[in-house]
Order: sequence, then C-alpha cells, then structure tokens
Amino acid sequence: EKQPMATVILADFNQPRSRDHDNEEDWHVVVTGLAHPYVAQPGDDGVADFMEAQGFSCSYDISGAKNNFGERRAPPFTHWTGTTIDFAYVHGLSQAGVEVAGVYVKYTGLS
Repeated sequence: EKQPMATVILADFNQPRSRDHDNEEDWHVVVTGLAHPYVAQPGDDGVADFMEAQGFSCSYDISGAKNNFGERRAPPFTHWTGTTIDFAYVHGLSQAGVEVAGVYVKYTGLS
C-alpha cells in the first residue's frame, strides 16, 4: 500500500515575490532594480503562482510556524542584493501527517 508522502523543494528561485513586501513603495524599488539593463529580469516570472497551482505552499506562508524573522511575512532578505529569493515550497503535509513547526533563515557569508 502506498503511503502519503510530503514533498519539500528548497531552492534559490532567483525571483522575489511581491507579497513578501509590506508596501507598494518597497516593491517598486525591487522591480526597478530587476528592470535595470544589467539585471533585465521580470518583476514576476510566474514560478510562485505555478508552484501554488500545483498544490505547493511557500513555507513562509504557513500560519502558526515559528520563524526567526519577527513580525514580517518573510525574511527581510536571503540574498546579498537585499531581496528574498530563497524559498522552501511544501506539498502534501497534512496527507502525510507532517506539520511545519518552524521556518528559519540562517545568514552566512557564503553566496
């Protein structure tokens, strides 16, 4: 008999999410930086929406999970550019009897 399995995808998705910013002004600064000719990245590449459409949830969005980023919705940054681009997406937790107890970001000098 097949047992339900929880899936976790952790990655540097290299794309911030607008919902992680407290206001439009902050998000505008990020989008302006992404649009710079040396960067030339879209403001939204669609990956977050795609993951959610496949039934995944970003660990930052799981209510009740402890974290080390205070009252913020997500860590203030996970990248040297000052943006949050590293995410853990989870799927099938309740079916597998798994609960996310905490979501933590560990800052290092590594890039």
